[in-house]
Amino acid sequence: GYQNVATRAHEMGHGCGRPHSNNWDSAGWPYDNSWDVMSDSWTYTGSDPTYGGLGQHTISAHKDWLGWIPAGQKAVVTDGQQVTLTLDALAVATTGTYRMVEIPIPGSNVYWTVEARKRTGLYDGELPGDAVIIHQVDEYREEPAWCYDPTVPPDDEADNEGSMWRVGETFTDAANDI
Repeated sequence: GYQNVATRAHEMGHGCGRPHSNNWDSAGWPYDNSWDVMSDSWTYTGSDPTYGGLGQHTISAHKDWLGWIPAGQKAVVTDGQQVTLTLDALAVATTGTYRMVEIPIPGSNVYWTVEARKRTGLYDGELPGDAVIIHQVDEYREEPAWCYDPTVPPDDEADNEGSMWRVGETFTDAANDI
């Protein structure tokens, strides 16, 4: 069927050791992060005449764990450091700049990831929008990466304006001084 390729990509991700990701609503249903084939692999699929539905790319944390993000394309912002940098869309084939930012939360194993997503190509062409996406990652959770949505309450799906960071918006984690 039409969604078979996206579903197979999702299941192959599990075969490579990738877990589900989730959205911020803490509902426990791991199929509501629209930015990751390891979560929602059917809503925002691209279409190919030969293969049918093509799931979107996986998130930067998963790509990093698989070694798919070269060290020179990942910025790690340490405690007390302030940086300005340029992120390229996670799905672009080549880049001379960053694809991912990791912000560790001091005194914990938890960190934030920042990635730019753009509706481009066969896989990411049907994403909910062009935006910066932020995940909180705790590798000890069943679904380690949760797409951050500061709206109260967070939306049931990570495809709303709350999960999409646009020009002029500021992310703050006041509890951790970030």
